[in-house]
Amino acid sequence: MTPHHDFDHPELGFVSDQPADDWSHALLTGNGTIGALVMGRPHDEVLHLTHAGLYMPNTVNENYPNLDMGLASVRRLCLEGKFTEAADAITTLRAKNNYDDQRDQFLAACSLRISQPKTTITRYQRSVDFMAAEAAVTVADGNGVSRRTVFASRPAGVLVIRLRGSRPQSATFSFSASEPANEADRKFVEAGVSQTTSAIEDGCLSFRRRFANANRFNPHRGYEVIGAIIAQGGTRRESGHEVRIEGATEILVLVQIRLLPKSGREVPHSVAVTELMALGSSYAALRDDQVRVHGNLMGRVSLSLDAPEEDRAKSSENLNRQARSHPTPLAMIERAFAAGRYNIICCTGLNPPNLQGLWAANSLSPWSGSITTNGNLPCAISFLLMGNTPELMQGYFRYHDERLPGFAENARTLFGTRGIHIPAQVTMGPWATDFTPVYPHLWWYAGAAWTSLSYYDYYRYTGDETFLAQHAYPFMKEAATFYEDFLTESDANGRLIFAPSFSPENSPGGEENCRVAINATMEIGAAKQLLSNVIAVAQHLQVDHDLQKTWTSLLNRLPDYQVATDGSFREWLWPGLEESHVHRHVSQLYQLFDDMPPEILNNPQLRAAAERTIRLRLPGLESGGFMAFGLVQNGLAAAHLGNAELTQRTINQLVTGFWTTGMGSLHNRDNLFNADISGGFPYLCASALVYADPGCIRFFPARPAQWRNGTLRGIRLRGGILVEVLTWQENTSHAVLISDTDQEVTIETPQRTSRIVRLSSGLPTRVDL
Repeated sequence: MTPHHDFDHPELGFVSDQPADDWSHALLTGNGTIGALVMGRPHDEVLHLTHAGLYMPNTVNENYPNLDMGLASVRRLCLEGKFTEAADAITTLRAKNNYDDQRDQFLAACSLRISQPKTTITRYQRSVDFMAAEAAVTVADGNGVSRRTVFASRPAGVLVIRLRGSRPQSATFSFSASEPANEADRKFVEAGVSQTTSAIEDGCLSFRRRFANANRFNPHRGYEVIGAIIAQGGTRRESGHEVRIEGATEILVLVQIRLLPKSGREVPHSVAVTELMALGSSYAALRDDQVRVHGNLMGRVSLSLDAPEEDRAKSSENLNRQARSHPTPLAMIERAFAAGRYNIICCTGLNPPNLQGLWAANSLSPWSGSITTNGNLPCAISFLLMGNTPELMQGYFRYHDERLPGFAENARTLFGTRGIHIPAQVTMGPWATDFTPVYPHLWWYAGAAWTSLSYYDYYRYTGDETFLAQHAYPFMKEAATFYEDFLTESDANGRLIFAPSFSPENSPGGEENCRVAINATMEIGAAKQLLSNVIAVAQHLQVDHDLQKTWTSLLNRLPDYQVATDGSFREWLWPGLEESHVHRHVSQLYQLFDDMPPEILNNPQLRAAAERTIRLRLPGLESGGFMAFGLVQNGLAAAHLGNAELTQRTINQLVTGFWTTGMGSLHNRDNLFNADISGGFPYLCASALVYADPGCIRFFPARPAQWRNGTLRGIRLRGGILVEVLTWQENTSHAVLISDTDQEVTIETPQRTSRIVRLSSGLPTRVDL
């Protein structure tokens, strides 16, 4: 190893000038199940270790509220215009059943501390290689170079750490409990953990915890972290719970995190150690396997905007700083696109991403580290299909399929209906936990409909007929059944009424303490989308002809979208409910997040109203910077309306302060580590360049004017088509398409001209644009 190679910039990745100030700016690695936050400290390193399935069990109150009778009274209050009383009724109903909000809390497993001799540093760098999911910390001093590298291996299922340099390596290794973030964190762990041990067992570091509580939804009674330390040469000394290595040529550490089941046979510690040691001591072999699997996922898609090479070479600190200036550096857009894909690939596997992906450094993650369905989760996973990684959707489907009985219990117990109800926030259990007047997500019914879109889109992107018939359609059918039973009221014109109703997380007229309403546009848009899709699938499968008639009748009786008196797209389709534009959500534009619905796009008044809503929302989103995924969804609506100016404005905002020095993403500008826009940002960028429904592809619907030249490679489209390459210059552009089947597609160009192109299965077809 030479210092020159040690300090090289990864071919796909980034470098950083300094260690993380706090854990949110750490370097990230993950394999979809386990992950690590790498602080990057030169001599006293800390790695915060996590597992996607690690949630602290709460004691669950089995008095789940039966709200069926209460629903009728709340609905009556809404129809009488008594919205404050309707909101307060939630508290009353919960208290009557003695039911408290409870979700199991996502938490960090432990910290791995690596202490090395302090030296006088002459050069420092930390970096991430996106193709290997490898975080590196490189330090030079007067005696040579030391390099510490970490990656979470997908094929091996372990964390792999190596210490190596131009001189012998010495270090002390130990596991320890994560430092509490505050007193509430400390008390939470004290109440939730009955036993913690840190020791050396069977020659390995061991950190073990037992939970104090249990519930029927969480299958775990604790967890264990095992660390095998393999040194080439040198000496080894064990003391208490620490291992000290002196003078080794190389030190390899293999870390396994295993959740301990409440029932069933637990794998003995000695067996787990044997399995860990069987992975061998070759870092190069483990890394090669990792690149073959993880690198394959990461390498399928790329975006180049022909950014200057000197900008691409800048550290994350410098480029993030430059992104706050004007014009927005193209290199920052390229880097955020790649980093976002990297982050989501790393945190998707066992489960879909939670609010923090799969990373944490303590035990009180914001919002419990929930899998949040009212916007965060759809944003996080939004590019998995278009980004040509459909296999990563399996954890998403498994997570929801496993909870189907609970989602059915929600519908039956809370609303007295058949079908399913998916709450706004869930962790281990499927039950609703948001029973507050200020955030009455209990009355938000779009969760199952929005989830259904992902099931249906999996089919539209992959063409998997078996999945459609055996998984997607049954799920969509359950979601539609809920509406059959729930929508029982109609207005004077025969239009169905959603009452009570909630538009996340806004309130008519900006009345902060009264968010319960009638006919939130998002609820209606989600129902329209679901019913249209489930009818199309039933027709395709040639099943349920009577249900098709029922669903068509429901669809035809849903309220029409409306234009408000201020010219915007109405957020509540009910007389007297006024707009409130100073808000971080843009829920009423739901159908424009992923689709180009003809009902809106073919209506000039609705198109203009939707665009006006985006313009009215943007100033608050830009100046406040309080919710990045709100910006993403505003931008997606702009892109699907074909507005390049608003799309560019949104994209440029999303690279100003929403990325850490470790290229993780943030919920708010400069604050609150969060995975949402890691998925949403690349989805928005790609959506500006191409949109497809089966049989029709629209190129450059909203390409930013700033993007004069560029190349997008490897994305998938609805209809089972791979865009091998899409490239453009100022006056010319072309695409190379590869279809999964023989088919004809209509190609629409930026000039809105169209032509039909025949694609042959598996054969590249060049289309000049």
